[in-house]
Amino acid sequence: MQDSTKNLYIENENGQKLFYHFNPSVLISNFVPLIVILDNESASILKDFEYKMWNVLVIHNSFANKNTSLTKLLSKIILSFAEEYECEEHIYLYANVENEKEAHAQSTLVNANSIHIANSKSDLTTTLDYFEKMISQK
Repeated sequence: MQDSTKNLYIENENGQKLFYHFNPSVLISNFVPLIVILDNESASILKDFEYKMWNVLVIHNSFANKNTSLTKLLSKIILSFAEEYECEEHIYLYANVENEKEAHAQSTLVNANSIHIANSKSDLTTTLDYFEKMISQK
């Protein structure tokens, strides 16, 4: 993981880069979930997004053109943060319509608890409130 003008990225052997921002929760616990946001249109706005006690991973790349190499990189980074922050049991995905297929692929690869595909008017905090209710019902 490297830094390029404040955008972190992970790179594969072919030089393809997956850009992201990660905002860890203030509290480190295996009960703090990880939200992965696949919304490249809003990524620059969301780079400093924080929500209650959630670990927030914002991905800047678009997955509109299916790219297996980036899919592998994304799985790797999600699982890496989930392991490091002890939230393997609580992974949630939020994606815009453009990244819907990638969100479904990642859901299987990282064993995500839930996915929300946003339409243009969806509100991220409303979705996170819903995810939070799901967690409290377990």
